Amino acid sequence: MDKITLTPKEHDLRNFILTDKPLKVILKIGIPIALFQLLNQFFRILDTFMAAGISAQAASMVAYFGQLNFVFGSVAGGLSIGAALKIGQSYGSGDYKFTKKQINSMVALIGVIIVTLGVAALVGAIPFLRLIGTPYYFIEEGSMYFFTEFFTTLLMFFNLFYIALEKAQGNSKKILVVNLISALIKLLFTAFGLYVLNAGIIFLAISTLLSQLFIASVAIFTLNGKSEVFKISITHMSFKSEILKPIILISLPIIFSQSVFHIGKVIVNAMLISQGSLVIGAAGIATLITGTATTIQVGMKEAAVSVMNQNKGAGKINRSIASVKKLVLINTVVAIVLFFPLWFLARLITGFFAVNDVEFHMTLLSIFQFMIWNLWPFIVTTSVNALLLTFGYTKLIFIQNLCALFVFRIPILWLLQTFTDRGSEAAGIVMIASNVLSAILAVIIVIRLIPTVKEFKNI
Repeated sequence: MDKITLTPKEHDLRNFILTDKPLKVILKIGIPIALFQLLNQFFRILDTFMAAGISAQAASMVAYFGQLNFVFGSVAGGLSIGAALKIGQSYGSGDYKFTKKQINSMVALIGVIIVTLGVAALVGAIPFLRLIGTPYYFIEEGSMYFFTEFFTTLLMFFNLFYIALEKAQGNSKKILVVNLISALIKLLFTAFGLYVLNAGIIFLAISTLLSQLFIASVAIFTLNGKSEVFKISITHMSFKSEILKPIILISLPIIFSQSVFHIGKVIVNAMLISQGSLVIGAAGIATLITGTATTIQVGMKEAAVSVMNQNKGAGKINRSIASVKKLVLINTVVAIVLFFPLWFLARLITGFFAVNDVEFHMTLLSIFQFMIWNLWPFIVTTSVNALLLTFGYTKLIFIQNLCALFVFRIPILWLLQTFTDRGSEAAGIVMIASNVLSAILAVIIVIRLIPTVKEFKNI
């Protein structure tokens, strides 16, 4: 087999990640990723805002079905993260032939998953919705919305993998541009459907599908481009265990972690139904608004993981550890800069989502004022998460999320609902309480790991 070489652009970017100052590298890669995350969050908020313009009930429906699709999307997200970790390390080590085999084998595996889940959804989606206690009127009015969103989620298996490949290389600017165009497509079609055709929330789902089809077309074009390493090739596709098994093993805890996290949110939503469907909608909207800040921290974490991963693959452990320290610094600055504007403008911000509905506004505000505080524990959890991902401790991430939901969040919510009269505020209190406890757990995990893992001793 001929030797696989990098393009000049790939060579320069790889060299930058492996040799330049970690703070500079993380910021250069992280700012576009953070903007990409922020953009996605903004358009989720815009979807919810447009749905709220139809009715508060529509906003609740979008929030509810969105959470269900996150459960299925977590499989796509977990698999793409695991693949990026292993592919990034192979790429960092300079083993380009094996990197190409990994990429193409994952494309084949994702194709099988999409077909399998698609058939299963057509047969069992409605019975599943009934089984988990979905409100009858949500099924009657929103089933087409759910189906369209679900098949968009299937398409995202491929799209998220493609984006993960770009992140693994450090091509964050390209990610930003592609997603900006995708978001504009979504915005234009959504506005046309709601305000010109009066089509209802189904057009929110259709516009999302169209935007994801655009990303898929870019992915196919890119993966058939000039790059020798990142190129689709049927001859390099394989289901051999030595290629896929390491990716699947490191991905499974992430998949379970994300699935459990979103299943837990569905359980929380079910618990909040007793306080009225508007509380579910308000909690979902408050999470989206707060996410405009926390998503920047998550974007910086993803950039740090890309940098740390390639350096680990190249044997530069000290640079990986140094990147964790820079991530803590960056996300602390993010928290300081964003917390105070969100706190002082909370009433104004939430008012945009509850026009002419005073009760819904007060419910939303009471939850949002607690959720703003999540910026501070996120400094800890994102930094520890980056460390654990890079060094393959994905099982510990699963344990973290398991505790966050079933030890911290759900029991605390039950106690608040059973023994207090905090009402809708309970949804906000439980979020900050569980996130603070999760941050404490993350610190305990790192403290326990430092003496036993030689690479961690420089932290």
